[in-house]
Amino acid sequence: MTRKKVAKTLDEIVETLTSYGLRDLTPEGYHELLDRTGEQGKTDSRRIQRTIGPLMKQVLPGRSEHWTETLEGTKIRLALLAENVPLRNEMVLCRKLLGISPNQFKVTNSHPMWQRIKKIVVPGGTRKALERIVVATWLNIHSQAVLGKRVRARYKEILSPEERDSAVRTTKIVGPFSRTLQWLRPPGGDFSRIDPFQWVVERLMQRYRLPVHIKEQFTVFFLTLNATWFRDLTPFSVETARLENEEPSMTIKPISEYMTKDDWDLIWTNYIRPYQKMTWAKRGMRPQGRRGVDPARLTEALPFYQKMEEKKIGFAEAIRELEEDPGIFLGDTDIEKIRRSVNDLKRLFAPRELKQSPISQRRRG
Repeated sequence: MTRKKVAKTLDEIVETLTSYGLRDLTPEGYHELLDRTGEQGKTDSRRIQRTIGPLMKQVLPGRSEHWTETLEGTKIRLALLAENVPLRNEMVLCRKLLGISPNQFKVTNSHPMWQRIKKIVVPGGTRKALERIVVATWLNIHSQAVLGKRVRARYKEILSPEERDSAVRTTKIVGPFSRTLQWLRPPGGDFSRIDPFQWVVERLMQRYRLPVHIKEQFTVFFLTLNATWFRDLTPFSVETARLENEEPSMTIKPISEYMTKDDWDLIWTNYIRPYQKMTWAKRGMRPQGRRGVDPARLTEALPFYQKMEEKKIGFAEAIRELEEDPGIFLGDTDIEKIRRSVNDLKRLFAPRELKQSPISQRRRG
């Protein structure tokens, strides 16, 4: 038996899909049709998929996107970043181009500051803490050198003479360009208007599709070649902002169909929970959890609050009027608890004084 020829023209495709009841070629309609025909048998469902093939990229562009170009690819790329052989090879070439020798930034227990740092960090964290200090100092010297400023003497305890010299040398490209590094050339090939070191780091990140928010870790790795800086990296960037008279907000990027509950749990653990603890600490308090405000307590006080607001009377008078109301039984009501709740309701519902807007001021003038 020969296989039936797959429809190729637009008219044939539309005719075939219409025969199966599809009137609107949308992602939702397409999947609904596959589900419906799949219940009847796999033959019709497969035929629809073969028929619509020529239109897939136009109608369902996400279908042609390979998983390596999605959030899923970014997550796995970050998890295996230290094992990326092409990246490591190009890092070696870029370091040569900048005049950074292979043995630089090798932080060991012979470093002048090792014992001092060891006393103030958790056990086993000396090397990483000292690497951060060394790299931060190197970057500071480098940025000062870009501006034409001299190296300060207080850096001599942190960096070796070779490391201090390299921080200055990397303000210029010192190595020859090879054919494989043409992607590094800036527009016009002019490095005089940019910081070559930062340019190399950023171009490497762009070339290997790394998110911008890991630049700090990637910079440390580029200088130290210590792969532990790539542990526990996430593809998510979380930015916190707070405008005047508004609650803090967080922007999470990217949001993708590949996100899982584990991803959201990670965002909560790494970003939201620490921020929450910090804001509670600023109030001199701990997270309230279930000890927070009980809406039922406020609901119980609503008749008292409403009576006071509607008749513009005090709390004691509102109590007397409610005691005379046959539809309300106060019984063993905790009056002091009600009083506190009424005060909370007043603050909760009270309008806020608004500043006169600049537009109103201009019109008034």
